[in-house]
Amino acid sequence: MNKPSTHPAWLDRAVGYQIYPQSFQDSNGDGIGDLPGILSRVDDLAGLGVNLIWLSPIYDSPFLDAGYDVRDFKAVAPRYGTLEDVDRLIDALHERGMRLMLDLVPGHTSIDHPWFLESCKHDPNPYTNRYVWTDSMYQVPAGSGAGFLQGYGEREGAVAVNFFWSQPKLNFGVLNPDPAKPWELPFDHPDVQALWREMFDIIRFWLDRGVDGFRIDSAKSICPDHPPRGEGRFYRELREIFDREYPNAALLTEWGWPCDALATGVHADFLLHNHPAFNELFSMPDWENGVPEPVFSDQGGDVARFYQQYLPHHRQRHGGLICMMSGNHDYMRCGTGRSIDQLKGLFTFLLTMPALPMMYYGDEVGMPNVTGLKSKEGGYRRTGCRTPMQWDAADGFSTAPHETWYLPPHANPGERTVAAQTGRDDSLRTQVQRLIALRKIHPALDPDAPWVPLLEDGPTLLYRRGDGENALHVLVHPCTRERSIDLPQSLAGKYPNPSFSSGVSVSACEGRLHLSSASYAVFSASSGMLTG
Repeated sequence: MNKPSTHPAWLDRAVGYQIYPQSFQDSNGDGIGDLPGILSRVDDLAGLGVNLIWLSPIYDSPFLDAGYDVRDFKAVAPRYGTLEDVDRLIDALHERGMRLMLDLVPGHTSIDHPWFLESCKHDPNPYTNRYVWTDSMYQVPAGSGAGFLQGYGEREGAVAVNFFWSQPKLNFGVLNPDPAKPWELPFDHPDVQALWREMFDIIRFWLDRGVDGFRIDSAKSICPDHPPRGEGRFYRELREIFDREYPNAALLTEWGWPCDALATGVHADFLLHNHPAFNELFSMPDWENGVPEPVFSDQGGDVARFYQQYLPHHRQRHGGLICMMSGNHDYMRCGTGRSIDQLKGLFTFLLTMPALPMMYYGDEVGMPNVTGLKSKEGGYRRTGCRTPMQWDAADGFSTAPHETWYLPPHANPGERTVAAQTGRDDSLRTQVQRLIALRKIHPALDPDAPWVPLLEDGPTLLYRRGDGENALHVLVHPCTRERSIDLPQSLAGKYPNPSFSSGVSVSACEGRLHLSSASYAVFSASSGMLTG
């Protein structure tokens, strides 16, 4: 059973927006986005209505994995700016009632981090156990779930890595160490506790500067045990620090399995593309973890498959929130292969679900992946979703020549730019603005307000949010096939609100509901404009 909310109250009205800093806005003409560039676009973000900005890593790094290989957790990479630039961005956001969340990468560092350079040394030192080292360069445990870097440094041993070879795994300890694996240390080992204190100190450093929370990258990588046996002890201690010292700060994890993550006490966890529920909604057949017929596709999938995977997590939220995303820096953009009408339905769903919505920069104008790019900073298949923000069809991202930009721009963005959609009543961006405004004021869209699915199978999503006269009914029919169904009893006396509906008509005399291709509607008890 779910528990009452235990997250900061402001998260209930939060609408998140992820910025990939190197691709958002360049201020100095070097072709790479930076913090002053982001600062220059704060009013654009405020105008959209988002109020929680998440920055992918801005720390000092050799950028073998686009900044997720951190060299110094307390320094800003020079290409992005300075600590003072962070301070200015925090102030500008706070002045507008917005908040800033940083990416934190606690599970590993860069091979250039001073901790790792010390850990590589032959002679024992305070950092010898800071990373997961075996006793022999030839000793690579089978079935450990980790890769290992062999033949690096002067000490004997192979070091576990979390993702790429250049990201050695930090040793957060385990609940039940295996005596046959002396590198497995208990949680209370002094060297493990020293690492925990270092991470807590890093977190305090940024929260004391005014940062409003963290998105924890690869959150499960520091939790090798299963929840009933103590997984998440680090997060439980961190949550105690937040409750005691920073009660208004938020802790969001990239775990991808909400019922497990939220049980550790974090405030929110992402529904990711490693989860069947996400894939049944969005993942096209030729995408990573794609399914033959996702709900948001031309052919339309069966919503029953989504509900089967999603409902157990919704019911076991432990007082936290599920973060529902449009996309991120690791996955195909939602605008790839979808029409603007389909995307309007997708955002109608995203912004009316009982979840914390998070959109990826550019998704609000339908930016698609750019194909055929060579890998940049470890992007590989992900590179195409990291291209420069499409402010306009020319040089809105940077004054530098296109060939020197961080990544090439889309060759033909068409109408999928901020300039082309701003102020247009029929644009995707305007529809997203309206939905965000509705979410912020309408009590039926609180994350803890009732959510009741009303169509349990077929290609159409229909659910009720809230109760009584203030209840809203949301219908999204993403596929391109028209459909006519018996008018659900729950919609009797309800009207599609014109500001939030397209392609849906009610024939009360026939008792039928007619759905056009890629249609959507928000029903309320009044046919007029929705208000809070």
